[in-house]
Amino acid sequence: MPGLCLKSGLVAVLALLSLTACDKQNQTKADAAATSGQEAMSKPSPAAKTEALKPGQYDKILSLKSDDGETAIGGVLLDGVALKTEGLGTAAVKALLVADPEEGNGTLCETEGLEVRLENGIIYRPLSNVCNTRYALTVPATKADLPKPLPTPPEEFAWVVSSMGEDKIVYFGIPETDATAFMATCRKGSGRTEIRFMDDAGPNPVLDLYAADRVLRYGLRRVSEGSSEEAPGNSLDLSAGDTFWEQLRRGAALTYRINKGDFASLDTRGGVKEIGAFLDWCSAT
Repeated sequence: MPGLCLKSGLVAVLALLSLTACDKQNQTKADAAATSGQEAMSKPSPAAKTEALKPGQYDKILSLKSDDGETAIGGVLLDGVALKTEGLGTAAVKALLVADPEEGNGTLCETEGLEVRLENGIIYRPLSNVCNTRYALTVPATKADLPKPLPTPPEEFAWVVSSMGEDKIVYFGIPETDATAFMATCRKGSGRTEIRFMDDAGPNPVLDLYAADRVLRYGLRRVSEGSSEEAPGNSLDLSAGDTFWEQLRRGAALTYRINKGDFASLDTRGGVKEIGAFLDWCSAT
């Protein structure tokens, strides 16, 4: 099964908990209003006639383009707030990044917190540096058809929640073994979660999580190449209120894949209680 890790479970947990503060620094503002992503995707609409963007002295224009040249972009948000755009409803959109005086009139380079909504149902959360691309971003617009029948997890798989001091961990795998497909950790009251998929997906991993009415597409960080001491994995820091967690908390047979790997099951129907306890811990005051 893709994503099955037979390395030391304790090492994988410790590796996840020890991700550097540097990895999280650029995500502290991400998903401040992530619940906005919980709304159903709007229906395709004709291209809106908007005035040309007028950037200030230190502002930047972010150019976004669907990689197929056809799929329309229906919205661009930063930290849950819609950006001013030009060309919305087409495959090529410009968005205004307003300089922040409190940050030395700088604009974002890392794209954590940026959300691009495509009108084919994909919600894309990139993980890249637009300063290195001259503020140009290509948006992957293709989504693969789900296989029939849908993949199912091994019968022994279950959702388990446990504690390590102030941290709580939830994982999907075979209890009391090292066989784990997905895990997440959170410090009490932090409101932030660190998720990890145990797939050996290679560089620049991208997660596609298929929900009923949308595809959640996230850029992930490759956190290890795999060794005798640490399992390969793909990680992301998310708000406890992110759409990802809303989907898991509903209790559904979700399907996912990373890059162009095999489809796999993240069946949460038997884990609503455990996932809920984990998220309540994250949000505790």
